[in-house]
Amino acid sequence: MNLALYSLLIFNLFFTQPSIIDGYAQQKNVLHKKWQIISEETTYLNPDYSRYDGFKGRTDYSKSENDTIHFLPAGKFNSFEGNGTYTVSKDSLHMVMDKESSFAYRVTDSTLTLSQDYKTTNYLKRITLNLKATEI
Repeated sequence: MNLALYSLLIFNLFFTQPSIIDGYAQQKNVLHKKWQIISEETTYLNPDYSRYDGFKGRTDYSKSENDTIHFLPAGKFNSFEGNGTYTVSKDSLHMVMDKESSFAYRVTDSTLTLSQDYKTTNYLKRITLNLKATEI
C-alpha cells in the first residue's frame, strides 16, 4: 500500500505539476498588455456587502486615451502616472510606485477590472477601474 501511495506522489510531481505551473504562467501573461482606463466606479457597501444608502455611487469616464497602464514581463509596469513594479498573487495584483497598492483583479476577454475596498466604521467604499486592452 505504501508503495502505491509513493508511486502516486512521484507521478503527480513529475507529470501534473508542470501543467499547474504553466497554467499559472499563462494566467499572469494575460496582463502583459497595454490597458486603457475606460471608467472609475465608486460604490458604497454595508459591511455585509449590501448596498449602503448613505451615499450615492458614481461613475467617472476617462476623457484621455493616454490614461493607460502597460504591464510588462518581469513585474514592471508603465502608466500615465509613472512607472513601477507589480506582483500577482492568486486574484490580487500588488502594484508599487511610490507606495504599494493592492487590487482584486479579473480579466475577461479584453477587459481588466481592478477593485479596491476602503473600510470605514459604517461602510465600505469600493473603487473599481474598468480597463480595455489596446494591445493584444
